[in-house]
Amino acid sequence: MAFAIMRTAKITTIGNLAGSASHNFRERETLNADPALTKLNYTSGARSTKQVIDVFNERLSEIKARKNAVICVEYFFGASPEWFKTVSHNQREEYFNSCEKWLREKHGSENVISFTRQYDETSPHVCAYVLPVADGKLNASKFLDGRKKLTEMQTDFHQKAAKRFGLERGIEGSKAKHQTVKRFYSLISSSTPASRIKIPPKPIAGFFDKLSSSFGVETKYSNNVKKRELILEQKRKEDRAALEVLKSKSSAFDVSDKSRKDCFLRSSDAERELKRLKPASEQLIAELSTVREKLQRVESRLRDLKSIVQKSVDDTQLKKIMTAFNTNNTNKTLFAREDTVDSSSA
Repeated sequence: MAFAIMRTAKITTIGNLAGSASHNFRERETLNADPALTKLNYTSGARSTKQVIDVFNERLSEIKARKNAVICVEYFFGASPEWFKTVSHNQREEYFNSCEKWLREKHGSENVISFTRQYDETSPHVCAYVLPVADGKLNASKFLDGRKKLTEMQTDFHQKAAKRFGLERGIEGSKAKHQTVKRFYSLISSSTPASRIKIPPKPIAGFFDKLSSSFGVETKYSNNVKKRELILEQKRKEDRAALEVLKSKSSAFDVSDKSRKDCFLRSSDAERELKRLKPASEQLIAELSTVREKLQRVESRLRDLKSIVQKSVDDTQLKKIMTAFNTNNTNKTLFAREDTVDSSSA
């Protein structure tokens, strides 16, 4: 299962933007990039740190911005490493074209300052710098603030730019965390102490130095050249040792990455199981609701019956009382008549 990857980072100062750009344009040493492949990188828009800074300064002078505003959003586009191993060069380029089209439609082409495709690292990817303009002013919060907006943006990116390439959307609500570039470099720094070897500048040969060298005569220049070569060789040995450390550290990252993939697979299995059980649970809830309604009707009927029975009992008691009352009155009448007859006889 291969996933589409899209991440964002907020940049609030020109200094931070320059630092990020010098890394992306390989204007400073980039430990996780292969210099032999850097020539394959391709940029549309600003192609150097200076160009990026110049464009941002020019645009920022025309746009309303509050103090400490987010002046740039850095976008990262990529995919699971295994996906790039199975697709052709054209498919890869079509995917990146799709990412660029989505980004320009979202922010406007004039606000996508630079879009760089990088092929000199372990997995191909894109880094882009965007001016977050909305309603004529800097407003990064309109695009990035709040979990709901970020979730909707990920879904929109997947539907419009990545889905047709067979890439899956990341699991919504996933707690998985990616290893940041900053964290990667901190691990490297802790494992490879800074070199104390200082390489002297390359000696400049004068006319007499060249003449002496042609005759095999040692000079201060030739001695400096030899000394520099010895230092360079020592530095190469140190670099090879540091490379071995990096390889071992890279293996640790691979294990960590495998663990994350396993977690993704388990969570995907759990999600599919939940989807499978959902219809049955909904049916059970509906049946329980029906049973509850029937019980309520039965209870209502029982209350009615109880009322009827109570009324019947009350009517029976009333009849007994009335019968006793009538009987009592009849006896009194008879006694009265007998008293009258006795009086007449006397």
